[in-house]
Amino acid sequence: MWRSGESGLFLVRSAYDHLASLIRGPHNDLYRCLWKIKVLPNVLVMAWRVLLDRIPTRLALSRRGVTMNTPICAMCQAKEESSQLLFLECVNAQRVWSMCFRWIDILFVQHNDLKCHFENFICNRLLTKL
Repeated sequence: MWRSGESGLFLVRSAYDHLASLIRGPHNDLYRCLWKIKVLPNVLVMAWRVLLDRIPTRLALSRRGVTMNTPICAMCQAKEESSQLLFLECVNAQRVWSMCFRWIDILFVQHNDLKCHFENFICNRLLTKL
């Protein structure tokens, strides 16, 4: 008897719902919102992978056993290269964000967390449409 299904029968949908309920957290709406954005699919997939920290950064590769000289960021050479560093913390990334903010003429407080950063972008986008 399948306890996660209403009828007691195993259904793929009920298994998916059960597994999804185990991983839902404060950013669950963030991922749902991400897939509704009207951009090219490869951009969506890249954003999704960045938010999940699933891009091949030096730190991620070293965790998977890939041998390299150093996990330090090649651009700033300050810290281990992670998604967080590449997209937010690196001095070069901060310069790019600053130029983007000026270009689209918004005031924006940059967060140190990728998910919060993305959520604020979504909120700002929604508020400007009102």
